[in-house]
Amino acid sequence: MDSSRGRPKKVDAMTGAERSRRYREKQKAALAAEQIKRDATEIVDPNRVYELTELLRNAVAERDYYKEKARRLEQKNDELLARAVEAERFHTITLKDLIATRKELAELQRKAKASKK
Repeated sequence: MDSSRGRPKKVDAMTGAERSRRYREKQKAALAAEQIKRDATEIVDPNRVYELTELLRNAVAERDYYKEKARRLEQKNDELLARAVEAERFHTITLKDLIATRKELAELQRKAKASKK
C-alpha cells in the first residue's frame, strides 16, 4: 500500500528543488531586464545625445574627407605612373636610336679607314 496521500505524481513532474531553481532563474532574468530598462532610460540624456550626435557627424565628415583625399591621391598616382611609363618608353627608344647611330658611325669609320689604305 502506498503511504503518500492525494493525487499520484505525474511521470514528468518537477521536484521542489527544480521548481525553486526555475523560480530563482525567472526572478534573476526579471531583475536583469529591469536593470537594463533603468540603464537605458538613464542613458537618454539630451546633452549627451547632442554630444554623441556631433561626434558622429564629425567622424563621418572626417571619414568622407579622407576617402576623397585617398581617391585624389590614387588618381594622381595613376597619372604619375602613366608619365613614368611614357618616360621609360621614350628613354628606351632613345637608347635604341643611340646604339644604332653608334653602330652606323663605327661602320662608317671602318669604311673610311679601309678606303684610305
